[in-house]
Amino acid sequence: MKYIKVLLMAAVILYFPFTAVDKKQVYAETVTMELYYDGYAHAYSAEEVFLSVNGNLITQLAMPPIILNDYTLVPAREVFEPMGAIVEWEAESSTVHILHRNNRITLRINDTYASVNGQAVAMVVPAKIINDKTMIPLRFVADSLNFLVFWDDAARTACIDDLSYYYADPGYVVAEPAPPDNPADFGPTILGNIRTSDSGGSVPARDVSTHEITAEDHPETSIVEFETPTDGNRFTIRASSAISRINTHLLSDNRMYIDIFNAVTRLPVSFYPVPDNPGVGSARAAQNQLAPEMITRVVFDLKDGAEYNVTMSADRTEIYVDFMKNTIIDVELYAEGAYDLIVITGQFTPSVSVVPSHEPETLYIDIPYASVYGYMDKTADGRYVRGIGLSLVNGDTARITLTLSEGTMYDIQTDSNSAAIRLSGKTYQNIEYDMAQKRLVIKKDGQFPMDIHNFTHTDNYFAFTYTIGLGGDYGYYLGNGDYAVRDSMINAIKLRTENGNTYLEFNVTGIYAFDVYEDYEYIYIQPLHPKQKHPKIVILDPGHGGNDEGATGHGMIEKDLNLDIARRVMALFDGDGHIKAYATRVTDINPELDERIEFGTNLGDLYVSLHNNFAPMNVGSRVPNPGPSGSETFFYPHEYEEFAGITSEAAAVILQRHVAGAFGSLDRGAKQMRYYVLANARIPAVLIEIGFMTNEGDAMKLASEEYKQKTAEAVYAGILEIFNNYRPAR
Repeated sequence: MKYIKVLLMAAVILYFPFTAVDKKQVYAETVTMELYYDGYAHAYSAEEVFLSVNGNLITQLAMPPIILNDYTLVPAREVFEPMGAIVEWEAESSTVHILHRNNRITLRINDTYASVNGQAVAMVVPAKIINDKTMIPLRFVADSLNFLVFWDDAARTACIDDLSYYYADPGYVVAEPAPPDNPADFGPTILGNIRTSDSGGSVPARDVSTHEITAEDHPETSIVEFETPTDGNRFTIRASSAISRINTHLLSDNRMYIDIFNAVTRLPVSFYPVPDNPGVGSARAAQNQLAPEMITRVVFDLKDGAEYNVTMSADRTEIYVDFMKNTIIDVELYAEGAYDLIVITGQFTPSVSVVPSHEPETLYIDIPYASVYGYMDKTADGRYVRGIGLSLVNGDTARITLTLSEGTMYDIQTDSNSAAIRLSGKTYQNIEYDMAQKRLVIKKDGQFPMDIHNFTHTDNYFAFTYTIGLGGDYGYYLGNGDYAVRDSMINAIKLRTENGNTYLEFNVTGIYAFDVYEDYEYIYIQPLHPKQKHPKIVILDPGHGGNDEGATGHGMIEKDLNLDIARRVMALFDGDGHIKAYATRVTDINPELDERIEFGTNLGDLYVSLHNNFAPMNVGSRVPNPGPSGSETFFYPHEYEEFAGITSEAAAVILQRHVAGAFGSLDRGAKQMRYYVLANARIPAVLIEIGFMTNEGDAMKLASEEYKQKTAEAVYAGILEIFNNYRPAR
């Protein structure tokens, strides 16, 4: 079914002493009441439980926190709205969706499995509707969102803190990235492309620890000191007695944390600024968990390319974190037949990135967070390499500059303490990528005439490839192989000839369209942002996917049904040629809602989300109601509606008319609803519920190939009507 999201502030894991609740003023009384859930009344008698959110005691709750099977259940809305959140309930599937940045939790009433970032995770106590309030397990949800949560037994208080709430220091708050000035220079993150070019963005940190720290059984200990380096790069975490075990984890945003088990923090402060440290921006410590096991967490905000080694003292009372600033000791050239091999030796394996140059005879190789044993500027007599330079740029980045006799192809290999760049001659000819103009240039030749009108285009954007067939065999003229480009738009171009046809396969960094044009001497192939090429673009969003199945009914799964219909609509647009269609998914994956919205807003002029409906018997019930039927389309008005006069509501009315007419069930109309994808899209957006999977009549149609095709054609016709009558405002 439809998703509803909770928007939360970016959380950081810090320890903040619980001081907002005065324990002298809190008296635990026995609470006796009747709880109604699971269809029955239950007698409840227990000591009163209090709730603290961001240090503030929450009072006058319609439904107070309760202890059920030794777990604290709290009202979802009252926990998160005081933290600046928006909580909405999806009644159709008895589901609440909770989002904190890129973490999403889906909880269904009475289901002991939750979905955490698309993965099924078991819970001891599920979410429940108790006395008409949605009650969720506090510990499970807070831990999944990386909030600080703990139980103050003396005050009988469940505490949850987003500690960025307390600080205005930007070191505590993760800033949202600003959109780039030029939309053509980026692609949406929905596809998570890993660039083979390392020329942009952050450089990942690396754990270079060489020894495993085994677990042992020891009594509970206290973390009593956190020592930051004054000279050198060693951080020391000191305990009062032997440490049982630790776990380290490196996150994708270059945060690294160490969990110290069976340990309580006694540190006098929680935040540790580390000015001018080359590897660490800041560090902090928290009592991350009290039960069922005591865990102290220490978090390091790492700088680009930082490499660290975690060890423990022989008596297990100290943990050492050494941040390794690599020293580049030597750069050597070896000629190996048809290749030149540049071997870069460091104290440990260099993390190299190739930086594009506008000059084909120059190649830059950067090693972040490094020093050099000595500067270098020497001539060379390789097959391709004529000069080698080694220097420092930007303070702590080692740069190797290669002067080449001609453009080359290259690949990178690494071993225990070196990286090797193998340079080889080009196996292609009469073709060159113009770095300044960001376009591929093909030299014309009368013996090998090419007609650009015969070029074919295949946009496999989910694989980040765009293939252009040249309409003939040009292998002898152009050659073959991989052309490494490594700029912000194109990683590489593969030249291949198959079955008498030559193809140029572009491995791209985002989603691009390609324009082909020519003059007397050359043919030009240029990547563009899709809106620069296509005058009308629709984004189709097949709901759910992956581990999120959506609704079920009469043997059908919603995610599969949504995707089937979306593929049929896509096929109609592929044969149309006038309107470009992209889909947020073409396989069984489950993109985050924010990714779906970013994808649609960056690329499209109209956003159409495809779903199918489910009717529960009543609130809290997992038994379907077979009665409701029909089609309905949802919209939500917002400030971004600039579609040359059309609004989301007008688009919803048009699509509802087409879909309801084709599906032939009850016309439930176009309705306003604040669903996340509708309220946050910055282009006109609609969400279509084609039919009820729980209704026998609707289900028979949804299972029919004929009606699925008719529905797809209706969606297609509705979009055509929208674009025929309204020109996109860009």
